[in-house]
Amino acid sequence: MVRDINDNFLAQRDATTWINTGAFMFNFILRFAPGNQRFQPYAGAGVGVYFADSAGTDVTNPNTGTVTVNTGGGRSHADLAWQIVAGSDYYWTPKFSTFLEYKFLQYTSTQIDTDQNRQLNQQLVGAGVRFHF
Repeated sequence: MVRDINDNFLAQRDATTWINTGAFMFNFILRFAPGNQRFQPYAGAGVGVYFADSAGTDVTNPNTGTVTVNTGGGRSHADLAWQIVAGSDYYWTPKFSTFLEYKFLQYTSTQIDTDQNRQLNQQLVGAGVRFHF
């Protein structure tokens, strides 16, 4: 929303863009299973590479629905990624478990020389089932 010096409303615009990312990681997991218990917590870390691709930006006038600015194509970037993970499995049978885990994932930006932080941090919580074969 744009306002003038007297706080009068001047204009409003909406912008939409997408950033798609993917990572390929090498991980190690340390599993704690004393006495072969059903409840098995684990922790680990990993390092790898990521690829990020952004689409162009469209700025739309909400009153008319017209696109007032289109930046065209986006850009892509690949760089170092790392993560830490912690969670727990509960084994219902030796071949079937449910899990809950937390993951911190960081995409670094070592190839862009700027004075600002260009890192993308993700904090993820996941849950699910595992079938072991």
